[in-house]
Amino acid sequence: MARVLVIDAESMLGRFCCADFERAGWTVLGTADQPTPGSGFVECDVTNAADVESVVNILGPDAIVNCARAAFSARPDILYATHPVGMLNVVSAAAKHRPGIPVLAIGCGSEYGSRVASPAAETSLPQPDSLFAASKVAQTQAMTIAASRYQLPLITVRPFAVVGPGVAVDSAIGRLFAQIHRTLTGSSEQAEFDVPGAMTAADLVDVRDAARAIRLLLENVVPAPGTAEVFNIATQMGTRLLDVAAILGRQAGLKPRAANGKPDGWLIPGIGSFARLRKATGWSPEFTWRQSLDEICRAGLAVAEPVA
Repeated sequence: MARVLVIDAESMLGRFCCADFERAGWTVLGTADQPTPGSGFVECDVTNAADVESVVNILGPDAIVNCARAAFSARPDILYATHPVGMLNVVSAAAKHRPGIPVLAIGCGSEYGSRVASPAAETSLPQPDSLFAASKVAQTQAMTIAASRYQLPLITVRPFAVVGPGVAVDSAIGRLFAQIHRTLTGSSEQAEFDVPGAMTAADLVDVRDAARAIRLLLENVVPAPGTAEVFNIATQMGTRLLDVAAILGRQAGLKPRAANGKPDGWLIPGIGSFARLRKATGWSPEFTWRQSLDEICRAGLAVAEPVA
């Protein structure tokens, strides 16, 4: 039975990757910076090359999925240590102890930037708007060089705005939860809440769909050794932040009020094409963004809190 190592298995995407691989019959191994007691995961800091090498050597996986991600607002040194350098730690460890196995990295739809025409395809030239996105571009570029150097089959996926249980608190949607919470718990009887950047559109991808795409790629599209491939995970549909706010607000009996400016929190700009992923694996989205929000919304005051 194939063994997959999920690095940062307790992250939002990592948890769903573990569940999806398990359902498909894979043996799942996992790491975390500080594993939850009883999880069975191994402690590992992806920025520490010795940590990564030890884990790969001892666990002996047949494939690796690196879900390690720095916070959007992290310092530049942390962004680059986690993304390109951390990914190179994983790839070099695989080359040394498990030569020939596929390694999949989690890139980001933000690598394209807001100036790329929608829907962004994998052939579009990245024009990142943030240091986070720039560090992900550096990671993707490092994967191309590492594939040739180590003769490994490498894959980068670029998910767009992933939503579902565990949505990041620094994201625009996470901030909407916080805004609703503040409105509900405030002393006034205000029935509206502001939505900065309300007309900004994003390509919302359910975390379950993202995890399934990752598994399908490792099952069906392992590149030739020495080759690096890139695949978007997207829906090719744009959803306005105001529409997301309306769904969340309805759960709490509040009405969103459009405000000017940029979104409050991180939101991946633009819309992505998943044509290449569909052609390679047959994948298409199974969940709508409304279904994704249903998973993280609860009645009353708790609607303001992402479900862990």
